Amino acid sequence: MRRFMQGIGVGMIVSVIVISIAYEPIKPLSEYEIKKQAEDLGMISERTMLEKISEIENEIEVEENIDADGEKMDQTLKEIIITKGMTSEDVFELLIEENVIYSIEEIEIYFYKNNLTKKILPGIYKIQEGSDVETIGELITSY
Repeated sequence: MRRFMQGIGVGMIVSVIVISIAYEPIKPLSEYEIKKQAEDLGMISERTMLEKISEIENEIEVEENIDADGEKMDQTLKEIIITKGMTSEDVFELLIEENVIYSIEEIEIYFYKNNLTKKILPGIYKIQEGSDVETIGELITSY
């Protein structure tokens, strides 16, 4: 019994030595390293998102359409605010309410078919009334 207890004691001492040699403490990440990892994973900061939104706003212009009489008429831009936590159905209903789209089924089919329902980004978008679903999809799912 004495040898057994000595063996357990020696085993514990050897285990502690091996663990203390092999153990490497985890150092906390700096703020820069955290931001770099987030960027590598595709996350963006609020500042970057606002810059992208302003770029998109600058690119969007009111397109002129010709009505049945051959006269030019302007389509109006609608400001759509998509907040964090909104589901794709919430966004589709908002687009219907703002008269940006006229058929919720068409946009649902497009978004589900192209796996875009989980890729909608929060932000403020200016979208023309009657825009096609492809244009809306590109706008609200890209940075």
